[in-house]
Amino acid sequence: MIFVYGCAKMAKQMSSGEVLYRSKCSSCHNVIAPSSYGREDWGRYIDKYGQKMTDEEKRAVLGYLVGVE
Repeated sequence: MIFVYGCAKMAKQMSSGEVLYRSKCSSCHNVIAPSSYGREDWGRYIDKYGQKMTDEEKRAVLGYLVGVE
């Protein structure tokens, strides 16, 4: 007889901003916790490094990072 034990993982639905952040930003560096910086700093980083992102994508990522979504 074989017993299989495991734990059920709870799936967390990601917002569009989080999906964009994880897909676009983590292509160049590790994911940084949103609480690491404030709104101004995140805004500067997104403007500086998100040059290939649309304005809508930038707003979504910033919203996720500062907890507005």
